[in-house]
Amino acid sequence: MITLKTRQPFGLPIQALSLIAALLLPSLQAQAQTRYAGSDTAEPIVLAAQQAYARAHPDFKLQISAAGTSSGFRELCGSRASFVGASRPINAQEIKECGAAGVKYLEIPVAIDAIAVIVSQKNTELKSLSLEELGRIYAPTSAGVLTQWSQVRPGLSAQPLAVAGVNIKHATFEVFHTAIGNGKFTRADYKDTNDHEQTVKLVAANPGMVSFVPMSYAKDFAAQVRTLPVDFGKGPALPQLKDVLDGRYDKLSRTVYFYVNPDGLAKDVEGRAFVRFALDGVENYVRFANMLPLPKAAYEEIGKKVAFLQ
Repeated sequence: MITLKTRQPFGLPIQALSLIAALLLPSLQAQAQTRYAGSDTAEPIVLAAQQAYARAHPDFKLQISAAGTSSGFRELCGSRASFVGASRPINAQEIKECGAAGVKYLEIPVAIDAIAVIVSQKNTELKSLSLEELGRIYAPTSAGVLTQWSQVRPGLSAQPLAVAGVNIKHATFEVFHTAIGNGKFTRADYKDTNDHEQTVKLVAANPGMVSFVPMSYAKDFAAQVRTLPVDFGKGPALPQLKDVLDGRYDKLSRTVYFYVNPDGLAKDVEGRAFVRFALDGVENYVRFANMLPLPKAAYEEIGKKVAFLQ
């Protein structure tokens, strides 16, 4: 039997080398890859920028953790991510947490999103819903009570009714349920999902289900789900620029943001270059991601805010 002896560089025992590697590896990994965290509503913009950046920088790696806006702010305030997406502004508690940790950040509005109400393409009956109907459908008191579409509106069939959407960690949950008058609450039989793509697939397979997703997801999966007009009191409106700008879709529209930690990016040369690239062309990436652009003046202001990334 032949025994192979492992060479020990620097004259250190194997156990000591293993300990050093274990201590150094997390640090090296943290420095090796730029991290985006937060909103999966904003994620398509990041992915569009990443795709464009890869043409000239094929070796650049971007770690993405799009677990929701609240999760992104926790990573920002915990200095685990310096580039964060959000589909709502940072709240008072999160501001306090970042302040206590000494984390400074820039708030950069980048797009307008409108939340689309969706049903399966297999559902050919439902043509629109009112805000009042959505409020009743998702109300906590409707669980076990409002179980068929005929109970929502006379003339609709007795098809079983089901509701779904992302979980409460996502700002989209809060914005939607607040808009329809239920605050942060929903019915007990609400089928919650981890992300918007999962929501779309669930709705596509169930003709009696209704849900809500950012407009970009409704457009990307238009072959599987159908966007319903919503009546806010001035007639049915769609999640499109015209209806958002004239105020007919205002309760389900919101601004999408990037939050950038300058100190964190100062230590990440590659990440700083990518974020600068993403922000320089963000209007194009917003359009590519099927979202609504801000007015031109807003994008001119972004250049002034991010001069530190040079």
